[in-house]
Formats: sequence, C-alpha cells, structure tokens
Amino acid sequence: MRRRVVGMLVGFSLLLVLASAGAAAGVWYSYNLTVPRFGGEAYTNNARKLYTGYASVWATSVGGDYTLKVWLERYDGTDLSCTSCYRISDNTRILISNTSYPTDLVHVTFKTDYTTPVSVLTYGLWSPDNP
Repeated sequence: MRRRVVGMLVGFSLLLVLASAGAAAGVWYSYNLTVPRFGGEAYTNNARKLYTGYASVWATSVGGDYTLKVWLERYDGTDLSCTSCYRISDNTRILISNTSYPTDLVHVTFKTDYTTPVSVLTYGLWSPDNP
C-alpha cells in the first residue's frame, strides 16, 4: 500500500512538472502576411506577453530570395527592439531581444527593403515569449 501511494505521488509530481514546463514555454502564433514593396510594413495580430525576455520568429517561407527586417512593437506602435538588427529569410528562426514587460500587448512588424520592387509573401510562427 505504501509503495502504491509513493508511486502515485511520484507520478503526480512528474505530471505537474511536465504541465508547468508546457505552460511556461509560451505560445506560438501563426502568421501569413504580404509585406508591401519599397519599404512597406505588415504586422501580426497582437498577443499578450507572459514573461520578460526574448520574443521569437520562425519564418517557414519568405517569398522569392528576399529578406525582411523584423522587430517587436507594442500594440500602439512603440518599438520594443532594434528595428534594423533582425532579418529573416526562408527557414529562419530568430530570437528578438526587447524591452517589453509581462502583460504588454505586442506584435511583430515585417518590412521590405526600400529597393524591393515586389510585395513579399511570408508565413511562419511567432511568439511574444521564447517557447
């Protein structure tokens, strides 16, 4: 009986640890955007930041052989990270250092270069935290 109770407690503790780790990991959101040509911008939907620290973008595809500038903004357009430090292309995952706080409502902004003559389709995942 005692072994059974200890086994159940160990199992419950392991389940609790795994559930906590999953909750602490943050959430991925999908995006599918067309970024206008010649320095145009597009942005994801807003999401609530849960933790301080990095945001993350995982670009599955960026149209053509183009790259896009990427940064994190607060819902009102306030820049929370360097607006020219991060670039994405196909199959790129980046971590964005930023100055946001937990509970901030944020989104990711994508921008083409001023010399990009076409709109660029991009899709992938992003997270206000770093899962």
